[in-house]
Amino acid sequence: MNNEYFTFAGRAEAFLTEKKSRFISAGAEVSTESEAADFVDEQKGLYKEASHYVFAYRLADTERASDAGEPSGTAGAPILNLLKAEGMRNAIIVVTRYFGGILLGKGGLTHAYGNCAKLLLETGKVIKKVRCRKISLAADYVFLGKLQYFIGRSDVFPTRTDYTGRVDLELIARDEAVKEFIREVADLTNGRAETRVSEAFYHEYPFSQRA
Repeated sequence: MNNEYFTFAGRAEAFLTEKKSRFISAGAEVSTESEAADFVDEQKGLYKEASHYVFAYRLADTERASDAGEPSGTAGAPILNLLKAEGMRNAIIVVTRYFGGILLGKGGLTHAYGNCAKLLLETGKVIKKVRCRKISLAADYVFLGKLQYFIGRSDVFPTRTDYTGRVDLELIARDEAVKEFIREVADLTNGRAETRVSEAFYHEYPFSQRA
């Protein structure tokens, strides 16, 4: 399984005109085929008079492209190829076309659909997500200063800090960094810290917020 991928942060949209045909590309993060289908339906509802609703998406374990009535291979394929080339996953792009009365030909269609999708990636907000795990950490107060200093210099994302009977921390770390992080904590606390690690999940990276 890949440790990282790119996807959209929120909804993105871009526009392109080619020989009087108007193309509107829209993208979003989706995690299931049902969510992808809903996004396609949403575009159809927004642009009810359009002639084509071409789309492509990539999920964790599947991918799909549709030419939506355009000549085979001229519309959905270039969008899907772009998603692959850019390392996009859990992402969908829908390109809506309003026919302008001038035939573009197969090459022209491939160019227009591909360029409109590319423009979306250039102008929309794309984020990286990496495979992470949540670490729960409990230790005596005597180690608080050392732990705060260490965590402040580490590539982790604190999500919760409680000061009750002991120091109780929760943070997110990249999957490949978890073992080393726990080893460092054990060294700092003379093996007296308690740590628990969650199942893997994906989180936006780089970590940009601090608790």
